Formats: sequence, C-alpha cells, structure tokens
Amino acid sequence: MIFAQRGKEWKAQTISTFLSQLVDKGALETTRHGRTNKYVPRISPEDYKLRETQHVLDGLYQGSVKNLIAAPGQFSGFFPESFMQEQTISANVALSLISLWAIGAIGFAVWQTYCYRRFVKKLEHTRITVPKNSEAAKQLPFIKESLGLKSNVRLAYSSAIRSPVLVGLWKPTIYLPMEKIVNVDMDMVIRQELIHLKRKDLWVKAFTLGASVLHWFNPLVHIFRKDIHTWSELTCDEEVVKDMSYAERKRYGETILNVVAGSRNLPVQFSANLSGDGKQLKRRLTIMLNVKKL
Repeated sequence: MIFAQRGKEWKAQTISTFLSQLVDKGALETTRHGRTNKYVPRISPEDYKLRETQHVLDGLYQGSVKNLIAAPGQFSGFFPESFMQEQTISANVALSLISLWAIGAIGFAVWQTYCYRRFVKKLEHTRITVPKNSEAAKQLPFIKESLGLKSNVRLAYSSAIRSPVLVGLWKPTIYLPMEKIVNVDMDMVIRQELIHLKRKDLWVKAFTLGASVLHWFNPLVHIFRKDIHTWSELTCDEEVVKDMSYAERKRYGETILNVVAGSRNLPVQFSANLSGDGKQLKRRLTIMLNVKKL
C-alpha cells in the first residue's frame, strides 16, 4: 500500500527482499500464518526519532550534546545567549527610533496646534460682524447660489489681517480686512474663497498637515504639502476665471496683486487666501490669462 501511494509499482520479490532486510536489522519482526508472513514494527515512532537524533550526534559531534553547542561555525548563530543578545540590541535600537519619531511627531503637532489656536484667537479677538447692508453681505448669497454652494459661511471684519482669508473647518468664515483695499473687486474675492470652500481645500490642507506630523522627518512630505497649496491656488484661479472675458481676467489679476502683499504673514497651512510669492504669482497670472473660456 505504501509503495502504491508513492506512485511506485514494485515487484513482489523486491518487496519481500526489502522486508527481509528490515527484519535482519531488527526494525521488524515476522510471524508466519499459514502461507502468509505478518510483519510488526519492533520500535515506536518516539524510539525511531531518538535513534535518528543520536545517529546525527554520533556522526557529527562524537555523540556529545556539549560538542554540538560548543561547535564553531555553522551553528554559532543559534547560541541561546548570542541570540538573546542580538534580539536585545535590535529591540533597543527599535525603541530608540520609535521614541525619536514620537518626540518629533508630538513636538510638530503641538507647535502646529499652538500656531493655529493663536491665529484663530487673534482673529476672534478682533472680529467684527459684517453689516447686512454692506456690499460683501449682499453679494454673498448670490455668489453662493451661482456656485451651488449650500454650506453656511459667515463674513467678518478683522483688524489683524490685511488680506481676505477663509478659516474654519466646521464653521467656515471669510475674514475681510478692516481697511479698504484699493482696486479690489469684492465679488471676485468672495467667489475665490467660496470656491476653496466648495472644493474642501481646507480639509485637504488639514489632511496633508496630519501627514506631515506622521512624517515630520521626511522633507519630501513638506515639499509635497507646499506643492498642494500651490496647485490649490492655481486650480481655484482656473475655476474663478473660466467664464470670464480677457478684460475680467485682467481685473481679477489686479485684485490678486493688490491683496497679495497683505497675505504674506498668513499661515497658509490653516487657511485659504490670495497668497503667493513672486514666482508663484507670475505663474498664477500667466496660467489664469490663458485658461480656455468654456
């Protein structure tokens, strides 16, 4: 049966010879029943394993377990003491790295949280509600309707800023500077901030900031976060001007130029605003003027 299961077809004479050899070696004992021989194993599986183990010790280490443990070379990596020592060193290094990462992540998160709360408190302390009869308050519902935006958004003045800014994940507020900015189209400013709100750009920035907390040690993540802010402004500009004429686009460009100076100190990681440095501003204006009109 065993040979059949292994896919071998042995002749009866071959099987008889093989069994006879096992009997001669003491592995089997045989009794005769009429014309049939009955073979019974003389050793248990446990005895067989012990004999095989002893055979290995006899052949390689003169039958001594002590020689096996003390043998240099191929089994030296399995010494219990050295194994535990290597594991302890690896664990210490891993613990040090995890501790360093945790300290950096917590420190980065605490600092960003502190900066955000300081910025929001500064806005709230200088906040003045925009009168309902003001130009901005009158334009807000019409712009929301044209964008299909149903979210509740508030308008407020603040003396702490010099450029319009959108702040707040759950209670979004568009803060306008107290001082009136010359040559600024308020309709375009509010539209730009509402498009940021509609596209949930503040949530995207919050997500990338969270990724920066986890990967504070990776400069590529911080570069990626800065690029997301840049593309957020570029695509928002494209959305604002897609239905505008060339003259209206120039007017929007002038609005950006007039408010960008006051946005340099605004924390872009917490807000959406008409910000940008020299190179980015030039790029924004070039792309904005060349957007195809739908």
